[in-house]
This record gives sequence, C-alpha cells and structure tokens, in this order.
Amino acid sequence: MKLFISINLLLGVLLISGFLSGKKITATLTKINKKENKTDTVKIFTTLYNPDETIDLLFCIKNFNYPPSLPKNLILQIPPSPLGSFNQKSIYDERGRLIKYYYRGSMVSGILPYGYDFIYQNDSSFTLKYLKDEADESIYDFCYNEKENIQKIELSDTSGIIERLSIQ
Repeated sequence: MKLFISINLLLGVLLISGFLSGKKITATLTKINKKENKTDTVKIFTTLYNPDETIDLLFCIKNFNYPPSLPKNLILQIPPSPLGSFNQKSIYDERGRLIKYYYRGSMVSGILPYGYDFIYQNDSSFTLKYLKDEADESIYDFCYNEKENIQKIELSDTSGIIERLSIQ
C-alpha cells in the first residue's frame, strides 16, 4: 500500500513539474475584411507547451482547432510503402506522407467527397507548405520560424488572405 501511494505521489509530482515547466503560447485568429480594410480578432487561444515540442499542424489542430475541418486524431505519416496507401478518409504517398484527407462525403456514401490536398516543401520533405481545399480552392499557407515551428497559418481565397492564425 505504501509503495502504491509513493508511486502515485511521485507520478503526481512529475506531472505537476512537467506542467509548471511548460511555456505559455498564445494564438490569435483574425478575419481580414478587404472591402472595409480592417481586421477583426475572432478568438484568442492560450495553452502551455513543452519548449522541446514542435508547433506543427497536429499541435495547431489539437490546441487551436485550426484548420477547423481536420480531426484531432489525424495521422500525417505512416510507414513508407512502395505503392502508397489509402483508407476511407486518407491517401498517403510512397514515403508515408498524407497527401489527401477527405473531410466530407465518400464514394461509398454517394455524397460528393471534398478534401484537402497536402502540399509539402519539396518531394523529400515532411514540412507542409500549404493545404488546398477542393471545395472552394482556398489555401491554408504555413509560415515557419527558423526552428521549423509554425508561426502563422494564412487562409486565402481568390481575393487574397481572408483569415490568419498567428502564434506567439
């Protein structure tokens, strides 16, 4: 019993110390109205993260729900396969990188599927350059800092940038 309590206390101390060592990060989601030449802050997110953690797409989905049509359990990479791979919602290339995710519909359901095309920095990179939405041809463009953490994601349509998630 004492051993059980000691282990639980130790786990609690480790959990609290890990939580307290986290760094505070803030993200601001802004809508851009070109007609009125103004920006409106839609939402401000604040979360803690471990400085050793990379601020990538999965981090943005989990903590900021952005881009909004992507699930928190999205799998960006699987083991490489010479022919690539696919399932009902996802298509992967031969390197195991996610190249298409369907957020609506499917061929089986008879509902016209819409998805995101995942475009990477280059053929061998796992760093995303942008996502292209099939439904309206809008683009989520990723901007990184020198440590390859996402600093901002800009949503554009044919008129230009319409929304921005800035991470500080």
